Amino acid sequence: MVGVALVAVTVGYAQFAPAALLGGVAEFFGERTDGPGLAEQVGLSGTALGVGLGVVRLASLAALGLATVADRVGRKVSLLWWTALGVVATVAAAGAPSYWWLVVAFALARPLLTAANILAQVLAGESTSSGQRTRALALVGASYAVGSGLVVLARTVAGGGAPFRWVLGFGALGLVAVAVAARVVVEPRR
Repeated sequence: MVGVALVAVTVGYAQFAPAALLGGVAEFFGERTDGPGLAEQVGLSGTALGVGLGVVRLASLAALGLATVADRVGRKVSLLWWTALGVVATVAAAGAPSYWWLVVAFALARPLLTAANILAQVLAGESTSSGQRTRALALVGASYAVGSGLVVLARTVAGGGAPFRWVLGFGALGLVAVAVAARVVVEPRR
């Protein structure tokens, strides 16, 4: 279960980072002024931010299809691939030349990471006895929350400048967690 928990930490980090970094992203890519409106204070219009977030959320629907792949190729393989590809897409967002490229990277990452989150819960349920199932699910859920919380820590470490790029780049460490998980996660008997 440790491997699945490591993956959940990784997924939590990579999936929460875009929401947590939105203000810095808007400020970096937009033109901030001292005006009274949202667009002036944030740097991008509310419409641009809303459409970008909508595209990312709409893309998450693809997670339903990605998660079902696990029925054909296996839970472990799907979990590891979706997590790794989602992390790579999130890290690629760190180098985005514009706001819309960042949205595209996040829209690619979101369904992969959502599918990985679903599969982590499925693996936790299928890999444990009925007496330990609730604890396993709680561990995976708490691990995801820890990953989300690490975004705040990474923002502190990244400091000024364009910290969203550094915070997204730190997500590459999640690939180490995927490598460890590949060694310790066991495909459940179905």
